[in-house]
Amino acid sequence: MLICALDYKKTKNPLTCSRDGKNMYDMAKKCGFSDLQAMYNEDCTKPAVKAAISQMGKRCGQNDYFVFYYSGHGTEVRDTNGDEKDGFDEAFCFVTPAGQVDRSSLLTDDEFVDTILNDIPPKTNILVLADCCHSGTIVDLHKKTWAQRRAIAIVGCTDQQTSGDIGLGGIFTHSMLMAMEKLGEQEHYSVGKLYNTTVKENDRIFHGKQSITLDCSSPISPNQMPWPFVPLSRFGPYLSPLRSAKNAIQRFHLKPVAGPSGVKTRDIDIGDYKDVPDDLANWAKQNDIDLGSDYEDEELENGWKPGKKLLDSMGF
Repeated sequence: MLICALDYKKTKNPLTCSRDGKNMYDMAKKCGFSDLQAMYNEDCTKPAVKAAISQMGKRCGQNDYFVFYYSGHGTEVRDTNGDEKDGFDEAFCFVTPAGQVDRSSLLTDDEFVDTILNDIPPKTNILVLADCCHSGTIVDLHKKTWAQRRAIAIVGCTDQQTSGDIGLGGIFTHSMLMAMEKLGEQEHYSVGKLYNTTVKENDRIFHGKQSITLDCSSPISPNQMPWPFVPLSRFGPYLSPLRSAKNAIQRFHLKPVAGPSGVKTRDIDIGDYKDVPDDLANWAKQNDIDLGSDYEDEELENGWKPGKKLLDSMGF
């Protein structure tokens, strides 16, 4: 698994995507992923990311999974080879060594696909997870170049949309990790089921302002590929970052502290409890989010009707 997460602190448009990257890294470790590489901020130049994909591809074999996770800015640039219906290529916004974004640092969907197809072995399962704007077809899995590959992409929005965040990580990533928590009692389930649950979590918690999108290559359907992240039993049930924050608030709403006039109470410093960051806990408290289960598992069929309906509406 290769994780790329950028905060763009040296630009005029900073984000909080390193939080997403660290949340995904922690989750993958709890699932037993050992071949795991995380790249943050200025490490994420286009040449460095392409080299990391190539190096990881050399270690992939038949029936392995190559998972690419990206959290950062996404953009569109003018299509130059005529393969895009809307006239625009989608692109990941990597950075220059100085931490800036310019045309040379963008990795377009065409370049990304070429890198994956050239460097990842043909019999390896490919899963792309992208929390960025204009990402609906950022992997172009409907194209004939993918006809012999088993690949699925789940991304934060359509090509025409922006992918929101809460200032403490991306909505898509938080929804996906909440979906994993929801399905945690099941040892195995499909990518399609994870996708459906992610859509429900986005609608339930964040009110669905972006259309989380799924695309797949022709040899595979979402309910045929197992979701590769299965938490190891020794770590106990998986709790998403939002759940951890909410639980901490509910358990320790007030905490005694010593002051100049004696013992007083204050709102819990969530940083004192299981490393849940203060700002994430405060966000959960201020928004009074309901993380309880308000739907049953049988509603989460091993299919992908929301995604198929969306793709059909886009003409794919």
